[in-house]
Amino acid sequence: PPRSTLFPYTTLFRSDYHQMSLDLAPWEEYLWDLTCMYRAEQGCFILWDERTKKSFHGTAVSGAVWTDCHAGAEVNLGTVPLDSNHIYTVGFFHTHPPAPPRCVKTKVGPSDRDLKIAREIKLPGIVRDASTTRAKCADEPQGPYYFFGPSVRNY
Repeated sequence: PPRSTLFPYTTLFRSDYHQMSLDLAPWEEYLWDLTCMYRAEQGCFILWDERTKKSFHGTAVSGAVWTDCHAGAEVNLGTVPLDSNHIYTVGFFHTHPPAPPRCVKTKVGPSDRDLKIAREIKLPGIVRDASTTRAKCADEPQGPYYFFGPSVRNY
């Protein structure tokens, strides 16, 4: 792909956060709301349109409801979408739900599984999660973002 699709996610998601906000924020807010409502991970691939210079979301998927304190939650985004003409897959986004009643998260931010997936698919990742292991959605209606994986698309 053209060099412009290999930009670091720090450029796409941090330095140009206002552009991402315009392009993805309403969708990410919706996925966060679903995460809190159903206690299930939500996610999608992030795509880039070379012609418009804007990012947009792919099809969203939902994981199973998190009910078992020991099992955790996960979502399977499926196969990385193939590049098509001027559209490139440049990253992936997903959420982490609050723990079920009487359970406590062991960590926040990207899980070991998230890090492994980012390495395997060679794409930057973003996870929206709480800022502490005990926080609930009511405590943080707009949970923080965590960036992980390679800093650029590696293929």
